[in-house]
This record gives sequence, structure tokens and C-alpha cells, in this order.
Amino acid sequence: MRYRCPIVFQSPPSGEHSTEPPCLDYDLSSYAPAAGRRPQPVLLGRSIMTPVLDLNRYHCSAVIDWLEFRFCTFTEHQSLNVQKVAARFLGELGARSTVFVSGPERQPGYQGSDFLVRVQDPQPRRFYLFLEALHDRYAARADDVGKVQISGVEVAVDFRVADTGSISPAERDHLRWQMTEVLRRHIRPEPVLTDLDRNWPRYYTEKQARHTAQYWVDTKLRAPSALLHRATLLGLDGRVAAPLSLEAHNQPPLDLTSYIGAKEAPIMLRIMDKISDRRDPEKKCSVPLEAEHKRSRIEVSLKGDWDKIGGAGAVGLQTIGDLYGYDFKQHRKPLFEFFLPTVDLAASGRLPPPASLSEMEAFQRTGVYGLDRVHRALASIHHAEWAKKRRSTRPVRLGKKGRLLSYVELNQKVDRALRSLSRRWESPCMRIVGTPGPKSKAL
Repeated sequence: MRYRCPIVFQSPPSGEHSTEPPCLDYDLSSYAPAAGRRPQPVLLGRSIMTPVLDLNRYHCSAVIDWLEFRFCTFTEHQSLNVQKVAARFLGELGARSTVFVSGPERQPGYQGSDFLVRVQDPQPRRFYLFLEALHDRYAARADDVGKVQISGVEVAVDFRVADTGSISPAERDHLRWQMTEVLRRHIRPEPVLTDLDRNWPRYYTEKQARHTAQYWVDTKLRAPSALLHRATLLGLDGRVAAPLSLEAHNQPPLDLTSYIGAKEAPIMLRIMDKISDRRDPEKKCSVPLEAEHKRSRIEVSLKGDWDKIGGAGAVGLQTIGDLYGYDFKQHRKPLFEFFLPTVDLAASGRLPPPASLSEMEAFQRTGVYGLDRVHRALASIHHAEWAKKRRSTRPVRLGKKGRLLSYVELNQKVDRALRSLSRRWESPCMRIVGTPGPKSKAL
């Protein structure tokens, strides 16, 4: 059996794609435990939905998109002058990185001795040479470089369509859209990243000339209903019942970036169809990417104040010394964990009252995240009914994965990319033979 999920856009594609709207197909197969494993009671009688997508048609890689560190100088300087020197050092090293220097509160036009330096696209060997030169010019001895404090880092995982030489531009676009949809539809990070206020998965739309957040799953029901009344009678917060209404599920357009985690939070995820670079939201401009550089991307920003343990420090990235030899694969389970949904075909996917939607409808709109919210909302109501003796059978308890299954093939692909990233950042002593260090001189 096969099920089709349409891909939606804010600005629908034109040309060849307008005659055959992009979609993502799913094969359904009966759940069976892996060889030697016990069956999971919550999955018995259910069917697994697997995307019809050949992952071997994509190259997967992981990069550090930017790295921000605290840099202190012996005397006061202007951030603009420090930035000019830093940019010159990177240029003399042949690095493709760009750099931005600000004050300790990330304010531009700062003058003082405490700076935050953000390097875009840092490269392991050149980055260390750059730090040594910056310390020689402004601060202490080069052997202090390893103690430099990290205030933020962004790690990105990219999927590029493999170039077979015979693929058409339209097919390349379609494959990229399908992968972007898979990343959004199958991600379910740790609940601590999604359950706090303002951390909920969302995208932004323009409504009445305002940039407005639209949550994947609304946090409350839009109008009084029997569903809300039932939850209230059971002593539950009305927000618990919201996922059981189809109207609460909003499918994110593929051409809009999806966010998980508040903007100011120590950890924030983004999922995007990356077709441009150097985007400036205020000027509403960006640089289009060449076809071979367009990609599906999921990235995580780990931020925090330099004098506190923020997102980077919480995962063991407090200093530059921690960065070299760091195991990036440890990020995969809490941040880049992908799952396959399961549905009850015997009930045609329809959920019992008080739900007003089917499992497939929930998954089509909001992926495994929304479907998991539906399952846990029902479980909360059933357990409350059991406690009040309004239910004759004890409800099944949902574990950490709920009624989802690990998307093993996709998780393994991300694992390999993160391991490769770790190998590239193994040691600060990997120098470029014949590459001189930058000349340290005042502006």
C-alpha cells in the first residue's frame, strides 16, 4: 500500500513543476520486531510508513557553519579595527572564512578590551593559525589559544543531490525538495527542546505586514469545543487536547525555514531548503546559490554568554581546546534524531473520540512531531479517565519513542557525516605545509 503526501509551498514552483506538483510517497508495511528483539506492545498491529526515497542519491556532510569566541586584549581597541585586522589575517592564510567582531553583548561599534569574534566557515588548520596570529597581535602567548572561551557554535548537516551527469534541473529540484521535506517531517528532537514556551516548532509568515510565528501544532484550541470541555472536566490543561483537533496542525511550506527553539534560547534548530546565502532579513536580499551548491540543511546553533555555560558549554564545548578532538556524533541523538511513523490501518487511521482527525492526516501536516503529540494527548486523556474510574481498561504507557520507530538509515547517514566532521577537527597541530602565518602589524 502506498500513501501520498503533497509538498506545500508559500510560493508554488512554476515551469515543469506546475503540471505535476511535488509530493513525497510512503510505503506502508506491517510492524515486525527485528531479529532477536522482543516486539514492542505499543506497536503491535500497526503499520510503518517509510518514505519512497533512495538515500544513496544524496551526499551527506557536516560542517561548522560559524564559531564565536571571547577575545580579550591588553588595551582598548575599536571592534571595527580588530575586525579589519582579523579579516586581513584570514586573507593572508588563504582562508575562505569571513569574520565579524562585536562587543561582549554582541553590539557593533564597540570600544573596549572584551570582544566576541565570530568566524564564518572556519577551517581547522587555518583557524588555529588565525587564533595564534590574533593572540600575538593583541593578547598573550600563543600557548593560551586552547583556553580561549567559546561563546557559540553552529553545526550544520547538508544533503546534496548526487550528480550523476544525467539528472535534469527539474529532477534535481524535486529530489532536493523531497529530502528537505523528509528532514522536517521526520525530525523529533528531545522534548526539552520543544516543550517549553516559545520553543515550539514553528515557521514565520507575513500577516498584515507583520512577521508572525505559526506553530506546527497550535498550543491551544481556536474556539471552545467539546474536546476542550472534556479535557477540563478531567482536570487537564486545555493545551493538552489541542493536538487532537485537525485545525491545530499546520503544514509548514517547504520554502520557509522551520525553527525549533526560541531565538534567544541556548539551543535552536533550523530546517531549510537552502538555495541562497548571505541573507539579510532587514534589506530582504540574499545571494542565490549555483545549482550544485543548493542543498537541504538542518542546523543547530549552540549559544550562550561568554561568562556562563550556555548551549555550547552544556555539550562540552567551553574552550577552543575542547573543540579539537571533539566528538560531534554525540549531538545526533538529542538534536538530529529522525523517526518513522506507525499507524493503525485496521481502524483506517481514524482515532477514537475525542480526537477529530486521523493519524495520517496529522502526519501529513506536521510529521512525526505532530503525530507523537496526538498519541501523547490521547494517552493523557485515557490515563486521566482511568484515574477517575471512567475507563474499564488500563491504558498503555508510551515510552520515550511513543509509537514511533527509529529511522535507522537516515540516522546512520547523519552519524557518518558527524564522525567525518570530528576527524577534520582532530588536532590543532595539523598545519598546512608551506602556508606562512599572517603578518602581525598594526593598522
